Amino acid sequence: KEKEKENYKILAEKQFDSLKNQIKSCENELSLINEKKSLAEIEYFEIQDKINQTENLIKEHEELTHELKIIKENLIQSEENYSKSNKKFLEIQSKIEIAQQQLHDLEEITLDSERDFELKAQRFEKEILENEQKLEQLKQEIKNININDDLDSDLNSITTKKKQKKLKKDQK
Repeated sequence: KEKEKENYKILAEKQFDSLKNQIKSCENELSLINEKKSLAEIEYFEIQDKINQTENLIKEHEELTHELKIIKENLIQSEENYSKSNKKFLEIQSKIEIAQQQLHDLEEITLDSERDFELKAQRFEKEILENEQKLEQLKQEIKNININDDLDSDLNSITTKKKQKKLKKDQK
């Protein structure tokens, strides 16, 4: 019986050692599982962080897309405004060129008019000088006529006096 007990005891110790080894093995497995769980949690948080970053990037992309749409609309409006402004600029530039041509033409007309005026002024001066000379001649002629009239008058007066004297003489 003792041997049986001894065999049971040895068997029990072996089973106990086996159970201890199983427990150690389970503890090791549990430790590995906990490590894997920790790694899985870390990986989960990293994935969650990447999901959050992705969601943020999606929101940012949507905002940028919206801003880009507004920028495109503004660009189209700016191009239309530029086109209108450029058209007005070209119209104004054309008007300026026309005005410059008209100014040039007017300057030429003014120069021509000044030359014509100078020529007319020279002709008038010449005519004035000629008329002044004619006037002087006429004055001289009138003076000569007056002298002649005075002489004629004096002569007539003398003749008349002589005739009167003669008549008086004759009457006497």
